[in-house]
Amino acid sequence: MNKDMDVIASETALVVPERAESALSPQDIVEVTKERAVAVINIIEQAKAYAIIQGKRYLRVEAWQVIGEFDNSKTQTEWVRPVKDGDTILAWEARVNLVDKHTGVIRGGAEMSCGLDEYVCRGRTGYSQHVAAQSMAQTRAESKAFRMNYSAVALMAGFEATTAEEMMTDSAPSAPSQETASTPFCSEHGVSYRLFEKNGRSWYSHSDGANNWCKYNKPRKATTKQPDVDVEDIPW
Repeated sequence: MNKDMDVIASETALVVPERAESALSPQDIVEVTKERAVAVINIIEQAKAYAIIQGKRYLRVEAWQVIGEFDNSKTQTEWVRPVKDGDTILAWEARVNLVDKHTGVIRGGAEMSCGLDEYVCRGRTGYSQHVAAQSMAQTRAESKAFRMNYSAVALMAGFEATTAEEMMTDSAPSAPSQETASTPFCSEHGVSYRLFEKNGRSWYSHSDGANNWCKYNKPRKATTKQPDVDVEDIPW
């Protein structure tokens, strides 16, 4: 091997972490993911930080930010630039990095775009139209950056792994209804129940990962027993 090859080999050699033996086991990873899902589910449900698209629940950027907060992650925009056809701007695209809040180390990132013909830009003209597209491009990139690192948390909490902003192109999603916003959560297994429908019946259940199903039993409404009334106490 010549000297040039020696230099290349030394520069591209893999660096083995000093504490590789402390890496989490698959079971540890599952437990950590479940813990984060349990921690964020109530926050997301109460804030209605998700969108209903074709009957499925997709997390908005605010929900992904909450998930990232539990792992000390935040996002930083690296750049925003136009997508052109000649001199005509058709869309805006953005690059957003996912970084450690304390060290600033980049953990990941994503690039996304938003066209000037999409619903967020409709009804706008001139500068306002471009601002809307730039903003959505950054929002989508931010959500995707979180999603690429924490999609398992979303799935375990009962949501789709794809972000709401990635699904929002032609029209705005519907807001969570009272029924979908109150999807029951299984505190025993740390996941949300899913709605199933068959032959006119509907129920909530989820798989425990071992070919067994945990069914949701709706709590019965508490009944207040009427106090006994002495006939002599009734004002006739």
